[in-house]
Amino acid sequence: MSEVREPLAVRLRRLLRAPGLVAALLALLTLISLLGGEAGIGYVRDEGVYFEASRHYGAWMTRWAHQPIAANKAEVRDRYFALNHEHPALMKIAAGVSAQLLAEPPDPAYVAEVEARLSREPNEARREFQRDVASVDGGLIPLLREGRAMRLPAILLAALATALLYLAGRRLGGGALGGLLAAGWFMLLPRVAFHASLHAFDLPIAVMTLVLAMAWLRALDDWRWGLAMGPLLGIAIAIKHNALFMGPLLALHLWLCLGLRWYRGKRRPKLVQLVPLPLVSMAILGPLVAIMLWPWLWHDTVARIAEYFAFHREHSYYNMEFWGHNYNRPPLPISYPFVMTWATVPSVLLLLAGLGALLALRTIRNPGALGVLGRMATTLPAPDDPKARPR
Repeated sequence: MSEVREPLAVRLRRLLRAPGLVAALLALLTLISLLGGEAGIGYVRDEGVYFEASRHYGAWMTRWAHQPIAANKAEVRDRYFALNHEHPALMKIAAGVSAQLLAEPPDPAYVAEVEARLSREPNEARREFQRDVASVDGGLIPLLREGRAMRLPAILLAALATALLYLAGRRLGGGALGGLLAAGWFMLLPRVAFHASLHAFDLPIAVMTLVLAMAWLRALDDWRWGLAMGPLLGIAIAIKHNALFMGPLLALHLWLCLGLRWYRGKRRPKLVQLVPLPLVSMAILGPLVAIMLWPWLWHDTVARIAEYFAFHREHSYYNMEFWGHNYNRPPLPISYPFVMTWATVPSVLLLLAGLGALLALRTIRNPGALGVLGRMATTLPAPDDPKARPR
């Protein structure tokens, strides 16, 4: 008997039930749409600095690939990474490598201008360095203009965010609709799509915050994810300093949950629960990975870390106009982030998010929902409620 073949529509529906496949398709759709619309977004102020720094960092990566010993000399490395060294390097390294691989050659008039300037440089070492950072040759596979190639890493992270939000929404929302709403409501926000198309750090650090939050929930129940929290935090710190708050906030979350369990009659938390593997990993591996991904810190490390904190402690204030007033120094209005969120996020989405937060508070009434915290170390017994394990 001949085998009856399923209709194509049935097979497609079965495929689309696979969460990983749908997440990958959403990521691809995000990538295509952001790349397609990126050309209509002009270069903002900060990008000008980051583009130039990325040329330097990408040139060093190329030199390191061909001459690792010479490129790793402190004086050589510092020459490439001195520009914009007050900010972490990872996104600029990624943008520089992307341009070294994918950027089209620059305009011939620019190349002629660079060659004329280099011909007047008597110092051979400076001439070689200036030629490296000018990026006059384009990338190995010249597919994108340089600006688009440098924006590509942030766009890829935005695509990752869409996939992760779909998976998280599908799990928490009870199905594919929840995942689609979570991913769509994020990436279809005009402000998010705008920031996702820039060579900047705001969207990337938002994505890494999501990654850390999702990994943290897995780390509550799996020692492997607990160990991974440190490297993930290090990657986040190497993107933007906002990540420095994540360790203390996650620790506070853990201690509040454990305190609540204790208050509700459970046993007093043990030391291994108060200082579990995820916190130890973040405290030790996090800074080490961040330094490893920031070559400027490889030399004179302590002094340069101190300089980094001093710079941000004394960072200049950006002026802003708010309700008809121009603010360029503290005190700044506390209402600003709330009003800006209201102005840039549709009201219906804010209402639904607020309702979702209120409904989520119901879990606090269920002690079993906090039982998973007892699995923070493999040496501890299973939580009192076997249903506490996340599904």
